[in-house]
Amino acid sequence: MGVVLSAAQLHSFAREMLVALGMPDDDAVIVADSFVWAGLRDAITHSIIRIEQIAKRSRGGGLSLKVDWTPVRASGGVAVLDAGYAWGTIGATRGMRLAIEGARKYGVGITTIRNCDNTGALGMHTSHAIAARMIGMAITNTTPFMPAWGGAKKLLGDQAFSIGAPSGTHHPVVLDESLGAEKLNVLREAAASGTPVAPNTIITAAGQPTTDATEWINGGMLLPAGGHRGAGIVLMWEVLTGVLAGGHMLADVLDMSRLDAKLGNSLFVMAIDPSKFMPLEEFLARMDRLVEEVHASPPMAGVERVRLPGERRERIAEERRITGIPIPDDHVARLRPLAGELGVRFPE
Repeated sequence: MGVVLSAAQLHSFAREMLVALGMPDDDAVIVADSFVWAGLRDAITHSIIRIEQIAKRSRGGGLSLKVDWTPVRASGGVAVLDAGYAWGTIGATRGMRLAIEGARKYGVGITTIRNCDNTGALGMHTSHAIAARMIGMAITNTTPFMPAWGGAKKLLGDQAFSIGAPSGTHHPVVLDESLGAEKLNVLREAAASGTPVAPNTIITAAGQPTTDATEWINGGMLLPAGGHRGAGIVLMWEVLTGVLAGGHMLADVLDMSRLDAKLGNSLFVMAIDPSKFMPLEEFLARMDRLVEEVHASPPMAGVERVRLPGERRERIAEERRITGIPIPDDHVARLRPLAGELGVRFPE
């Protein structure tokens, strides 16, 4: 059966498991924080089950558990980190801490992080800037899933990104998206069930339009959201990540299905201190006005109310801080044996 864990239980269990695998405690705390953040917001695939992936990939040689986090370079609010193929959430968090420090001094701080493993939910990374009362941005490149616009070869990733900002009395506004025309898990589910996908979502390996999701499994390619406009953003996100970080780019970013593969994702994280532009209270009041005017918008037919990005997940997080985080049956069934192997008690 599935279980419901408090945020504290999930964090303690994750931390113990990661340390038992050989991850340093300070990094284990960062990863456990990210699992709690995702679990609270119903992003369960980015939560505690990822310990299974960390265990498999570290044992297979693709993922590093111990890394020297000394910046490759740091100057005037700009820093470069080499994650050494560690879990990407650690690199992103450490990079955002440097960006926040830079923003406090210079108004804007930017860190690029190269040679990351899985980078997790990008909204987690912007949440650090929000907690510091700053605007945050995070972008990652990925293994190629889509062609350049007009091309017929996998070249660019389904680049994920998040932009978040605090408000005064309302939930923060957090956009957390990827740039593909459809989510990858939706394509996999459609292929398994034989359900067609919408037109302009995928093309075949030969570059022909199709709505047959099995073509995606057989080497097909994802198209960008928004056609050529989305394709342009995908390309420019590659500039800010792989190119600027001096890391893997384009087809050099590998797929995590091979346990010995060093993925090489690159990240771009930025913090902007609004207090360098105006008094912080004024900025937060202006954000409140933005939220309230959006909420006051009359909804179109079939829409209950107009919401802002991230609002639904923040409301779920409020509830789950009280009621707990549900862990699905299949996740429990996969985590219990690993916990036993590592000598860690599974929380009840």
